[in-house]
Amino acid sequence: MDTNVIITFFACVLALFVFGRLLVVPLKTILKIVFNSLLGGVLIYIINIIGARI
Repeated sequence: MDTNVIITFFACVLALFVFGRLLVVPLKTILKIVFNSLLGGVLIYIINIIGARI
């Protein structure tokens, strides 16, 4: 194999790793915000149902 092919392969793998890390961190934050929002909405709904019966 040619040395340039090997260097290019490793450079592409490194680039994919770097871009993957840049996209995963914000995605985790967005999913956490969405999960917390849904949980908060469900809790407010449950409190409203309980409050209406009292």
